[in-house]
Amino acid sequence: MATKAPSKPHLHIPAPGSDSRGLGRVGIIAALCFLIGVAWPKLAGVKLVPSVPESKAPTAAPTGSEDGAEPQEAEPAAVAAAATTALTHPTRPPSRIKLGTPQVTSCRGATGEKLTSCSAPALQPAFEATLLGLEQCEAGKDAVGMLSLGVELDFGSNQVAEVSRGRSTTLSEVASQGLLRCFKSAVTAVDLSSIKHEQQRYTVFFPVELLATPTSVDDAPPPSDGEGELTPASGVATVSWDVAVVRAAPKDGDIQARILKGTRVTVTGKRLDWYRIKYDAKGSEGWVYKSAIGM
Repeated sequence: MATKAPSKPHLHIPAPGSDSRGLGRVGIIAALCFLIGVAWPKLAGVKLVPSVPESKAPTAAPTGSEDGAEPQEAEPAAVAAAATTALTHPTRPPSRIKLGTPQVTSCRGATGEKLTSCSAPALQPAFEATLLGLEQCEAGKDAVGMLSLGVELDFGSNQVAEVSRGRSTTLSEVASQGLLRCFKSAVTAVDLSSIKHEQQRYTVFFPVELLATPTSVDDAPPPSDGEGELTPASGVATVSWDVAVVRAAPKDGDIQARILKGTRVTVTGKRLDWYRIKYDAKGSEGWVYKSAIGM
């Protein structure tokens, strides 16, 4: 069998300059890609890197209409802040009426039973306008002194069942009776349904002081809430209310005892409008409101 002779390897040598056409095509394609890469984001509105923020010089807000132009309206936030301030801090004219802290002397349950412990509802907001309005009563225009207004609140019928004058009143008979009539006429408009309460009936006394000269209601200190520095006090006092409530702490403390008018007590301290007293032979100590003992 005849054997085929192997073929000789063939070597191709390109002619000089024959590869320049291939490199030229590559250069053209690269240039087209570069142009497309640069032009496409601008045409499409795409930002490949974040822009440098522009600095703006602050401009002064217009303050008025010196040149006849209308002033700009206030910012909504400023308007809201001003409205909130007006609602929470209303401006009131000076008043001759100074209100003390309401005192709950008794309470009754739904079936009419008298209870030994009474939680004091927040009465001041509901009755404040009516009490301050006593300044307009003709009978109190020249009166100066203390008026104690007793109120029987019936939350079952949502009305003021009875109004009376407390014995701690220092006004004249004519002035106190006239103010009592004005209060009876105005207190019927008080809405009891807005007052949070636990018992059905309460007997409450409102201390109302008529001053010789008006004082700003806004500048006057708020009714004592039992806070404040304890200051030394000593002496003997006599209960001037029909019934004085003795509490474990000023205003909202638990009721420890009720002492009757004429009882002699020993004063041992003072905190704002409240006095700490010893009220029995055992030396029991508690707090009473200042006008309850004529202070």
